[in-house]
Amino acid sequence: MDPVDPRLYSSVVHQAIGMIRVQCECTIAEAIVKLNLRAHATGVSIDDVAEAVVDRSIRFAD
Repeated sequence: MDPVDPRLYSSVVHQAIGMIRVQCECTIAEAIVKLNLRAHATGVSIDDVAEAVVDRSIRFAD
């Protein structure tokens, strides 16, 4: 299982990945890694972090 494979994620995660790509001007793979790292670091599920990105309560910036 490749954690960077976008087929593994829900629609909200896909939307968050797109938003992170724009915010950070990065690739899909980099956005997935950033999202996974934030989820792991905060002990929150990737879906919950993604929802927070989509509702704009979490913002990514380099």
